[in-house]
Amino acid sequence: MTLFTFRGVKSHGWTFYDSTNNQTDHTSNTEARREPIMSLEDRKKALVQALKDPEEIVRGSASRALDRVEGLARIDRILDAASGGDTQNRIRAIHFLGYLNTNESVGKAISLLQDADPDIRVATIKSLQVNLPERGFIPLATCLDDPDTSVVQIALETISYYKDTKATDLILPFLASNDTDVAIVAAEALGRNGDPKAEAALINVLTQTTDPFLRARAADALGNLHPLPVEE
Repeated sequence: MTLFTFRGVKSHGWTFYDSTNNQTDHTSNTEARREPIMSLEDRKKALVQALKDPEEIVRGSASRALDRVEGLARIDRILDAASGGDTQNRIRAIHFLGYLNTNESVGKAISLLQDADPDIRVATIKSLQVNLPERGFIPLATCLDDPDTSVVQIALETISYYKDTKATDLILPFLASNDTDVAIVAAEALGRNGDPKAEAALINVLTQTTDPFLRARAADALGNLHPLPVEE
């Protein structure tokens, strides 16, 4: 089993571990199967220098940026790790895919929405929350038909972050779900999205539903809706 992770602020770069947890150097001739379009060395040097900035906010931003730059330099490895093998290693790789936000990483994430493992599907949807790629919206909508409710719930949450007029129409039917947990997530999603056309449905839930937790989430959502347009 091979696990990998970012080393973090103190020592940047990718670290690979074998099954005995011994660190293994993989910086040989197989560093990458293709050369990057442009050198990343200049930006890496600038970011490494920024880790010494006197302001903590700058050091934090530089640390996150450096992780992404080093991930871009090793995107082939991340794509491979996300594709198969140990589940936890795949989930780590999928997490990094969300931050890379390249055509390749988004394409890989979209393909993983159809993975046989629901844990992989959930991790992939979470990774799409980072940058909300436009071409991920329709594939995410198909996840609302997933047989696993945990996938449906995280898909509802993620769709609510999109400022797409179709988002509310996709979420609304789940407000009437027989699964209370799904209905609660739908109410939260409608509040997060803020589309005022969800008002009537949320009022209905608030006044007619017997479950107090669902009524509470409907009340929260109503308070978060954008104002209705004023007719002149």
